[in-house]
Amino acid sequence: MKLNGVKRVTKFIKSIFNSSPSRSEIMQKTKLVLSAFPFFCLGLMASCGGSMGGNPEKSGITFSITDAPVDNAKNVFIKIASMAVKQENKDWLEIPLTESEEIDLLSLQNGRSKAFAALQELPAGTYTETRLILSETSPGRLVDTDGEEHALKIPSGSESGLKIKSSFTVTTGVAQELTIDFDLRKSLKLTGNGNNANGKYMLKPVLRLAENQATGSIQGQGADDVLVCAYPSTVTVFESECEDAVTTTKVAAGVFTLSYLAPGSYTVVSFKDATRLGTKAGVVVKAKEATLVGQLP
Repeated sequence: MKLNGVKRVTKFIKSIFNSSPSRSEIMQKTKLVLSAFPFFCLGLMASCGGSMGGNPEKSGITFSITDAPVDNAKNVFIKIASMAVKQENKDWLEIPLTESEEIDLLSLQNGRSKAFAALQELPAGTYTETRLILSETSPGRLVDTDGEEHALKIPSGSESGLKIKSSFTVTTGVAQELTIDFDLRKSLKLTGNGNNANGKYMLKPVLRLAENQATGSIQGQGADDVLVCAYPSTVTVFESECEDAVTTTKVAAGVFTLSYLAPGSYTVVSFKDATRLGTKAGVVVKAKEATLVGQLP
């Protein structure tokens, strides 16, 4: 971009942010700024053309989502309409998705994930919070084990959004892959007997964000449908709901994978019908590696 072009853009942005706007106004105005920048590429694994190297101060980034199992549902769907990220000491940047599709969270276990947004450019720096803004018309629904469909009540899901407090860093010229761990086992609450917008199930998400290149995994074998939980090594009390676990999964086809774990020491615990089957302590995870623990009870 030529210098006079930069001046025009700077003048345009100043004209938009020339007051002290509220947060909602900031979000709306940020959308307006983004709409003026065709090089800021957004969408579901889609790009608008161009090169990530076109701006040395920005880098490409991909967001994916994964999940942990629950016992009383066959499917749990959410529909993401947009995202927002908060750069340290700067305003929120809202990222509308060009497409929005339902994501079945329960299909994303044992290391499986689904990419839902790919940004060709994002300014380098540290981001302290991420939010997922859900669809206003159909934010989420649940299909129980009997095949009955229920509306999911998701407080503020389509307003302020689902909040992820984990930080991440975008480095100049380095492509980044991030995964949001949507732990349904901790998030799904049974609230009543209705089957409507104020119905039986409420989603109060417990989310964590992992930088893929900085994480590893734990893999092993076991009997199908056994629940496997990875606890920090500092935890010494293990309960069947895995409330204090970093992540959980279920054995499927004789194998399991506990994914997107920060390097460190973990205790792997297996449960079946609320009964503890076995414990493996001192399981060390390293970045970009899979730690094998063999056969679980």
